Amino acid sequence: MKFPSSIILALLPLVLANPIAEAPASADGPAAIPFGQVDGLMRRESCSVTGKGGLNGSGTCKNTNYWDCNYVSVPGFCPGPSDYQCCRNIACSGKYSGWTCRNTYKGCGSGSKFVTGYCPGDETIKCCVPS
Repeated sequence: MKFPSSIILALLPLVLANPIAEAPASADGPAAIPFGQVDGLMRRESCSVTGKGGLNGSGTCKNTNYWDCNYVSVPGFCPGPSDYQCCRNIACSGKYSGWTCRNTYKGCGSGSKFVTGYCPGDETIKCCVPS
């Protein structure tokens, strides 16, 4: 269907005056976008990890491809593709109880290092502490 140029020219000022607003980012990463709205991205949903020992508990589904989770990502507890995983903020134990556990593939940051034996899960989850 073709639109007459007069209609397009009449609507153009309305379109230019009302750009699409961007959702604000939150403190824990980019803003959530409802599923299917933009390129099939999914909204953030609550998740609950069960049957994983010390990793059990509530979290938020986040996209691991966008480094959206600064803590522990647990696969298999969120709907959709495998890169949407349950993000859990898990404290380290023992003398490092003030710090957080992270998946090692995410790195620990400048001036920090991973220490073993203070987090639940396998060898890919370690406690991130200052160097």
